[in-house]
Amino acid sequence: SVSKNSQTDLQHYLTNPADESITIYNGLNYPFSNLSHTEASNVFTAAGHTLPNNGFLLHVGGNQWYKNRIGVLKIYSSYIKQTVNPKPLIMIGSKPTTQLMDLATEINNSDNGAVSFLVTPPTEVVCAAYSMATAFIFPSIAEGFGWPIIEAMACGCPVLTTNEAPMTEVGGRLATYIPSMSEFDSTESWAKKSAQILESIISEDLENTNIKRSARIKYALNFDLDKTLDEYEIAYQRAQKAMSQ
Repeated sequence: SVSKNSQTDLQHYLTNPADESITIYNGLNYPFSNLSHTEASNVFTAAGHTLPNNGFLLHVGGNQWYKNRIGVLKIYSSYIKQTVNPKPLIMIGSKPTTQLMDLATEINNSDNGAVSFLVTPPTEVVCAAYSMATAFIFPSIAEGFGWPIIEAMACGCPVLTTNEAPMTEVGGRLATYIPSMSEFDSTESWAKKSAQILESIISEDLENTNIKRSARIKYALNFDLDKTLDEYEIAYQRAQKAMSQ
């Protein structure tokens, strides 16, 4: 399984216990890395986009219910209400649904809101976005693994995600966590609390931000593709040996 959380789910649904069940975390299948501002700007320009001047918030994900894109906009809506000169939000992924567009339009019609969508851009644009984002917002409800968390960390980006597995498995001690929506009586109260935690990331001093950025990049090396493939090979060889006995 790609996470211990997925392993637990698998074991729950198996009719008979597996002879062996192991977790092998995914390895990054694209060389995500921290780009300089110049490099990232060039990538954005080549793709016909422009980087915001003073930083931005980022989400990467599709329209699947568990990705919680509506939740991202709810957090952002609360954030702009409690912040002076809030940063814009860029949402990368699938073409937004009508519900997402309506909520984004409502936010953009307010005094401080600035939401934009980049629909399925090239991966190099995603890497540039991770590298330049002030914070990555990933309030996912459920995941098998949670690729964007480690992608963002490989680029040094601060990650705000849900305090549940497997997000906590992938993010480790270097991600910042928000409570699950299920812990609150309303989406609004959850979004307000999440926005306060988001603000704590944005307001960190530069020295602390740079130290943590380096730590995230180093941590992401644990999710190396060659390491993952080696672990798969060992697992298959062990299974083959067991079957031949």
